[in-house]
Amino acid sequence: MTDEELLATLDADDSYTVLNVLAHGEAGETQLVCLPDSTLRCLGSGLPVVVADKLLVRKYIRSELENRGVWEAVAALDDPRLPRVRQIYELPDRLAVVYDYVPGETLRERIKRAGAMGPREVADVLAELCQVLSRLHGIGLVHRDVTPGNVVLASDGVHLIDMGIARKKVSGATRDTMQLGTWGFASPEQYGFGQTDARSDVYSLGRLLGYLLSATEPSDPSFDQRVREATGGASALLKVFETACALAPDDRFQSAEKFSRALRKALPPQPKRGASRGGTEHFSAAGKRAHDRNHADARRGLARSARDYLVETPRAFAAAAASTHGWRRLVLVMVLLVAVFECLLFVGSGVMLIVSPKEATDPASGILSFLAAAYFVYAVVMEPTLCALGWGPYDGGGRARVLGRREAYLLGLLAVAELALVFLSFFAGAVTR
Repeated sequence: MTDEELLATLDADDSYTVLNVLAHGEAGETQLVCLPDSTLRCLGSGLPVVVADKLLVRKYIRSELENRGVWEAVAALDDPRLPRVRQIYELPDRLAVVYDYVPGETLRERIKRAGAMGPREVADVLAELCQVLSRLHGIGLVHRDVTPGNVVLASDGVHLIDMGIARKKVSGATRDTMQLGTWGFASPEQYGFGQTDARSDVYSLGRLLGYLLSATEPSDPSFDQRVREATGGASALLKVFETACALAPDDRFQSAEKFSRALRKALPPQPKRGASRGGTEHFSAAGKRAHDRNHADARRGLARSARDYLVETPRAFAAAAASTHGWRRLVLVMVLLVAVFECLLFVGSGVMLIVSPKEATDPASGILSFLAAAYFVYAVVMEPTLCALGWGPYDGGGRARVLGRREAYLLGLLAVAELALVFLSFFAGAVTR
């Protein structure tokens, strides 16, 4: 790039007025912008509204993740349900893409506001989404980030936004060069198990199907069970979910179109006229219980079992370590090494207390050391690290609130375990007297 070209690019970049930062992550930053000649006013909510021109989105993508060819292909495709690209330019360290802002409600916002959707409403939304994905797949593009936050319900229908990690399928490649994706919705291929293709987006569609039916994040340990309950025993609908989410790509629906057709065929029969009021979806008894419980969970937070907590956290930590690169991965490895070292100290102290050859052995104190080791690894190391990275149970909003709830739960588990140990020690002492 010549000096004149660089100056022209910097001038173009400076021509936009930043109104808000919509997202900021490892891949780059997304901003809400407008041109300086736009006339702005604010509604009561404080949201800026452009009167003379449209609101725009400017997405910065790090140079090593640059996918200019994808954005150019999307611009050429000119699908109204995909980002309407206005400008693409390169800065020294990043690619910038400017496209129209789509006003509306994301699927995640819709679920948080109103709870789970009914099967037919879900099928309608996903049918439109599958049409958009089929057009992308037809020109060899894989979106790789079909998530509730990237699907907007606008006045003119469903829009698929954010092509930030989309890629072209490379013939003959065995895996993607970069491991990117949203935890819970990304396919196994996106974590280094193979090259992504159209079936990777089908996997994400399956996870999205389960999320919309159950109002439960895929990172939640109870996700699969909630989906079974939300289908209300409709085995055909559950089968669509399980097929789309199959581990092996060959076992999934081989295209978004086939997924959409299977979903339509699996829908439960329409309720008889007058069977429901106000046009609400039909729920079986099990589905209604799941629906009602989701609203209760949103109010008071999920009360998970100890087993769920103990399994979910290391699984999310391992996925975070596998999906990050550079200094972030180094930090995760160092944190893990510190945790292992401290854990070994606690465990070593516990073993010495239990098997010490001295007369004053203290098995209870030894077991308490084991409990302290587990608590340290989970509550002091892994949970705060996952919260800082936004992984696993922290991939949505309100990270501090989620961390506080989970830390309180773990502290409660530790207290219950210690009380049980004290009681058993007292009981054992009374019996041996």
